[in-house]
Amino acid sequence: MAYDAQYLTQEEWMNLHTAYLSHQADSFFWDIYQALMDEATRRTGQGIHVANELAGAAMQFGATRAAHFVK
Repeated sequence: MAYDAQYLTQEEWMNLHTAYLSHQADSFFWDIYQALMDEATRRTGQGIHVANELAGAAMQFGATRAAHFVK
């Protein structure tokens, strides 16, 4: 799966993807998702963009069929 993110580092994106491959959409995946959102938001100061990027990744992986994007 191609990495295409502006606010997540490649390592963060790969961690999320690995969590999904290993655990699908169980609570472990969503714990990693939340931890990455917190870390990327602290690092970038762009919480809305980080949230949207993570939501798009979750949809791309198949963890959710739909996501609410923040404006």
